[in-house]
Amino acid sequence: EGEGRHRCGHEASESRGEADGGVRISSHEILPRVAAALAAVRAYFTPPNEDLRAVRMTWWGGFCGLPLLWLLNWINFRKAAQEADALTELKILVRLSLFLFGLALAIFGTWLAYFQTVT
Repeated sequence: EGEGRHRCGHEASESRGEADGGVRISSHEILPRVAAALAAVRAYFTPPNEDLRAVRMTWWGGFCGLPLLWLLNWINFRKAAQEADALTELKILVRLSLFLFGLALAIFGTWLAYFQTVT
């Protein structure tokens, strides 16, 4: 590859970014990065098994103002999380579901007790 030529063999032309000191990124460099990012997103949303998919859905549902889903998440998947071949992410999400349900319950109980004594 000589000077003035891109890796693909085309002649390099000075762009307006290079003329004023900027960095020029060609489509040959951007496309693999975008493809890798899309593959990572696709991999996250296509989990290796249905249990992990269900745990993720109820996990995010708990953040939508439905903390009871965290309790259901823990009840339904606690045994699956204790298996020797359980996925690490499944174990973590099930444990955090119980913790977040307890936290939400404590916050709600504190709020309820405060406003019952004030009025």
